[in-house]
Amino acid sequence: MCAGPRVNRHGQQPIWIAAWQERARAERVLVTALLLLSLILIFQGLAGAASQLPALVRDGYLVFTVLFIAGTRWRNSLCQCADFVGAIMMISSGFRS
Repeated sequence: MCAGPRVNRHGQQPIWIAAWQERARAERVLVTALLLLSLILIFQGLAGAASQLPALVRDGYLVFTVLFIAGTRWRNSLCQCADFVGAIMMISSGFRS
């Protein structure tokens, strides 16, 4: 059985649960984008009939991909920097809270 959402003593979800939930959203976007790309490749003959459509679809998908990857990397790098600084602070304090 699945238990309800975990909360800590302050009534908040642990950070790792929020991180996985955020990652799940990014994975849904990625799966949707891959399905869209598959449909584009399957029906490229129909799209090629219009003169401007292939270029617009290609450029739009390229912009989406670059922004999605850049946004994902940016968020991950910020989390890693915060983790690194937190670890350095714990080490420098002798692991006292």
